[in-house]
Amino acid sequence: MLMNHDPSQRPTSAELLKSEYMPPPQLEEAEQNEILRSTISDPHSKAYKRLINELFSQTITSADDHLYDSDFHKGGITIKTALTNELVYENLIRIFQKHGAIPVLSPFFMPKSSVYDKSEYYPCFMDHSGLLVGLPFDLRAPFARYIARNNITNLKRYCIGKVFRTKKLHKLHPRELTECAFDIVTSSQGSLIPDAEILIIVQEIINEFPALQSRSYYVKINHVTILRAVLMHSGIEDHLFDDVMTSLSGPKVDSKTHTKSLNSLGLSEQVISSLLNILEMEGPFSKISSFLRCITKTKGEAASLAKQGLHELETVINHAMSMGCKLQMIVSLGFLYSVHQYSGVIFQVMCDHRKKNRNIPDVLAVGGRFDDLISKFHSPITHSLSQQYSITQHAVGVSIHFEKIVSALVDYPEYQPSTRCDVLVCAIGHKPMLKDRMTIIKDLWAAGLKAELLLETIQAQEDIQDICRSAGISHMVVIKDGDSIKVRSIDKDKIAEKKLTPNDPSLTEFLLLKIQSNKIEQNDTKSQLGVCNITFSQPHSETVQSQSNSSNMTLNFIFIMIEGKLALNTRKKYELQIHGKVTTSLSWLPGKTCDVVAVELNASVIKTVAAYLELNGNQKDFNLSISSIIEKHPKHRKYLSNVFDQIFELKFERKTGNDKGCDFIVLYGLKDDSVKLLS
Repeated sequence: MLMNHDPSQRPTSAELLKSEYMPPPQLEEAEQNEILRSTISDPHSKAYKRLINELFSQTITSADDHLYDSDFHKGGITIKTALTNELVYENLIRIFQKHGAIPVLSPFFMPKSSVYDKSEYYPCFMDHSGLLVGLPFDLRAPFARYIARNNITNLKRYCIGKVFRTKKLHKLHPRELTECAFDIVTSSQGSLIPDAEILIIVQEIINEFPALQSRSYYVKINHVTILRAVLMHSGIEDHLFDDVMTSLSGPKVDSKTHTKSLNSLGLSEQVISSLLNILEMEGPFSKISSFLRCITKTKGEAASLAKQGLHELETVINHAMSMGCKLQMIVSLGFLYSVHQYSGVIFQVMCDHRKKNRNIPDVLAVGGRFDDLISKFHSPITHSLSQQYSITQHAVGVSIHFEKIVSALVDYPEYQPSTRCDVLVCAIGHKPMLKDRMTIIKDLWAAGLKAELLLETIQAQEDIQDICRSAGISHMVVIKDGDSIKVRSIDKDKIAEKKLTPNDPSLTEFLLLKIQSNKIEQNDTKSQLGVCNITFSQPHSETVQSQSNSSNMTLNFIFIMIEGKLALNTRKKYELQIHGKVTTSLSWLPGKTCDVVAVELNASVIKTVAAYLELNGNQKDFNLSISSIIEKHPKHRKYLSNVFDQIFELKFERKTGNDKGCDFIVLYGLKDDSVKLLS
């Protein structure tokens, strides 16, 4: 390059220094370290910015690009796992919403936090300015920072999101896990009722899925204050508390590894032996309370801390039992979990798996109170505001291992997820019949059926059946050269076929009834799996019975139309729509019979009816309340009279006969999907 006759083509001095052919300058290691230290110490200097720019200017080799996320492409995506993910997601959200929680996402990135200083798997990165930021290691710390910076004092939230762990090997994508978090934020501890409520939530999740019910889950519970009292009683100095707890955070407190790590902290053999003997103790609360009398009967700070911890522990356990908690509670003095985050009751819900002649603990959920974690994230501004306005923040939460629920369901022998598609519309022969296929699938979608269009034109009908079997599709609509339409229903090794003429309007109705009858047959099996089940009646009936694992509610549908009657297809579409709305909006109702009166009224009229209609008194009170409603909406006088006649029959006339009537009456607005419970 330097021998080029054209001077303009020769490299400059700066380009020569950057060339890969030039040997690097010889510097002593001490000089290099000093240069790096002085550069990093001043983030505003030109040298620092140049260093960061050089780091971000590195090129990625094709080998690094290939290996970085190679683990993610192993195995691919299975339909069963994807559908199970969706099922678990929907069921968890329904449970959380039943407790009044709302979805709240905290910021994905946050500056590197000292909360994770003791963790070697915390994924920390640098942005283009040189700021160290971390991916979520869990969903709790980012949420604690969020509520601390915004002075939030009253909130129930849930969040299902990704958390990350670094891998020991470099240049690989961090390990991804799906975590499900539920947190309760209050301005006071609220007699520790929120602590008990999150235990109830975990129990409800276990009861929702029989795959989890078959396992013997129990609660291992402890209190951070009791741990500090034990350390203090054992003669360990305050400044060593955090290091000792970190050393003891493994699965077994009596292992040689823990003893060695405690020795490295300068603790004597006598202190270590005394401490481990106490931490090995676990059992029911009464046993632990009696055991800790060696601390509570003394005087001093250790006794006060132990008494406080025992009192709060007993209160949470009693509250949980009062709310219906049936899980076994084991107080374990040696149980430690993220003690740098939690400051009160801590617990984990777990079961023991028998593997290779030994019990292996399998943890489903962990949680506890994290008041101190919130205080760690207070900025100087929010801290001064909290003091000025006497703002106090208390929070308790639980983290649930989402993937373990999915895995348990997938491995459960009796579990079969719902199909992703009910009907496959296809064509065989030499004509593609695109317009006819699109017309059919449009009608199927309008009726609320899950349908898919096979884009290719396949000659062999057997090939299409193989596609349906592999995808779990039970019905196929086959068009052959525009001459005929066949509906083939695939049930294991049996195939039923029905021939229809082109443009036959009964096609959608036939498929609706066929799919509904299949759901009747599957009802008993699905009800054991915590899946929302729908049982449909025979054609032309006005009743749709829906039964869910949580409510076992039976719905009877009554349509009151202004003009004429509903077509069968339209009615079935409305029944599916109303079923979903009512069972979601009124999922808190006990398992009873519910009459749903579907009317052509908007939400404002329905709201008036619900507010003024008297159903808890006698017939005279009912008639008096009607007149006040009609006065407010005179233009609906005639139609409202028909509606009230129907409600009168449901409420009063049925109970006078052999029919005992329904337990609840619901008014549903067909115009705007509004729902109101009347009685």
